[in-house]
Amino acid sequence: MLNFVEVSRAKLLNNIEAVRRKLSSGTKIMAVVKANAYGHGLVEVAKIFEPEVDWLAVVEISEAITLRESGIKTPILVLGYIEEEKYNELFRQNITPSIYSFEVLEKISEAAKKTGRKIDVHVKIDTGMNRMGFRFDEIGRVIEEMKKSQLMWQGIYSHFYNENNREVCMDQLGLMKKVIDMVEKSEISVELKHMAKSQLTVELPESHFNMVRVGGILYGLSRYSDEFLPAGEFKARVGLVKMVKKGMAVGYDGCYMAPKDMKVAVVTAGYADGFRSFGPNTGFVLIGGKRCLVVGRICMNQAMVDVNDENIQVGDEVVMVGSQGGEIIKPWDYADETKCVTYETMARIPDHVARVFID
Repeated sequence: MLNFVEVSRAKLLNNIEAVRRKLSSGTKIMAVVKANAYGHGLVEVAKIFEPEVDWLAVVEISEAITLRESGIKTPILVLGYIEEEKYNELFRQNITPSIYSFEVLEKISEAAKKTGRKIDVHVKIDTGMNRMGFRFDEIGRVIEEMKKSQLMWQGIYSHFYNENNREVCMDQLGLMKKVIDMVEKSEISVELKHMAKSQLTVELPESHFNMVRVGGILYGLSRYSDEFLPAGEFKARVGLVKMVKKGMAVGYDGCYMAPKDMKVAVVTAGYADGFRSFGPNTGFVLIGGKRCLVVGRICMNQAMVDVNDENIQVGDEVVMVGSQGGEIIKPWDYADETKCVTYETMARIPDHVARVFID
């Protein structure tokens, strides 16, 4: 195995339990496993979470179908767009769609009518993100259309867009409460209400309603609490060790010139494997328990690092994200170096890179 993500079951379960400690008795947990479980492995992670949570959330119906075909029985919410030709899978596989526009409301209702069945749905409210969902001034019409439809209003939810601005969060939360009040006064009983995302599940208990919808903290991808442990480590191998003489170029464009005679290790991962570019001559990996500088540009499937004359051998483990010896590269350190959000560190690692689960 040249490149792999090593995922700890124990750390995933630790993170679920850490979430549960933040909740009042009876508050449900929806675990977000979209984007291949944030890069950690969709089916395997879902199977670990299934006994521990009440719902799973994905963004594409194909993810939901994969989970059902893998034996997952837990309720699944599809957060995103569903192609019309896939509507039959909602009924066949007992998958719950999100209703976030009048067009989607009408089309899924018509599909349900053709089957002679009703279908549970969760209605998405836009409280300020300006992405998917109904705005406040549309709620009256939503209530009317839902009453006439083949849809059962099982859940209502929204999404915080700036968890670091408490005033904005409270404005969104207040708007959501108004929407829920309107719906309940219309004599529609909604079973599930969810809005809290990862950080606000920890920091804003009043946003919990009766279910939280958590993603990043389940994988330990949040820098604001030591309770949540990074569950995945991104690793590769040393494919070659060679001596480079002073003045020689290393890598594309000659952007690194050896300042002295030096030992360079060629790593078996590049940007096509999810090892994001730091820019030339920046960023570190761990080899032999020590930080080693990336030299030159990261290539499509390889990268070169200065191993400082250490006793490095072909086949040695290389850590891009994770720990080795007494050193650690945390997901957010890697994100800062590569100028991305922390979730990207793992979510951008492609499917061809193996996921290896350990206890």
